[in-house]
Amino acid sequence: MTMKFNVFDSTMSNIHSGEKEFKVNFGHIGNDAAFYNVSLRAAQLVVVELINKFKPSAATYPAELAMSDVDVVKLANTEKPYSSGTGFYINESGQVLTAAHVLRKCLYTEVNKDGESHVAHTIADSTLLDLAVIEGKSKVERFLPFRTKQEIFLGEQVTNVGFPLQGVLAQSPNLTRGNVSSRKGLKGDVANFQFSAPIQPGSSGGPVVSDGGELLGLAVSTLNYKTLVENGSLPQNVNFALDAQYIAKFLNKHEITFTEVEPNLEGNIRISNDAALTSVVQLNCYQ
Repeated sequence: MTMKFNVFDSTMSNIHSGEKEFKVNFGHIGNDAAFYNVSLRAAQLVVVELINKFKPSAATYPAELAMSDVDVVKLANTEKPYSSGTGFYINESGQVLTAAHVLRKCLYTEVNKDGESHVAHTIADSTLLDLAVIEGKSKVERFLPFRTKQEIFLGEQVTNVGFPLQGVLAQSPNLTRGNVSSRKGLKGDVANFQFSAPIQPGSSGGPVVSDGGELLGLAVSTLNYKTLVENGSLPQNVNFALDAQYIAKFLNKHEITFTEVEPNLEGNIRISNDAALTSVVQLNCYQ
């Protein structure tokens, strides 16, 4: 079936009308796809006419506002976060470390600490490591140091802090205890280690802290139990954290400062809990 559409070209002095003719496979009259195809083709012809007439370019139509100047908060739905996660301070500048997947699909990220919040943007990230750093708003007094050489001791006690299950649980830090159960993660994974402190959705990006108050890793995932349960296995507290040695390499690559200290092997649960709680922040992702 042949459909005809008029395309109008207007100028200051006169108006010209022209006729464009094209063929469309119209199909059955009750088929919605037929009307869609005709409408789409007509719209394409109009766009071509406009481009040919106005010849848009950066010179003829210069940008008046850079994207970096746009207030993204005004563009996002601020009534409810799209997702939430956890991060923590890694230096006195207040820069925040978290898992990259926490920030995925975010128009902007809100950092919350002790009742105060600010909008922040990602300054470095790695999909491969599932790691990201968010800019800081101001200097902080408490942040997590790394162990010199980032050594991890099998079986040592650890603390994990996060903000899981937001919308279900109260908006306060959730602290769990466990130990380093393996220096390795899943088969073939060399960057993660296994720890037993329970985690929940929203705990991603939280710190795994030694009893000496040093950062050992960053919580990134938990074992998918569904397939194992179907096969008759019921694993418990099999969680994974990105090893601090890979975090350190990432930070060095992006010239982001961090502190190293000698391992405090005389530490205890109070030191670990205090270090984790004073450095952790809640992250809300908005779209």
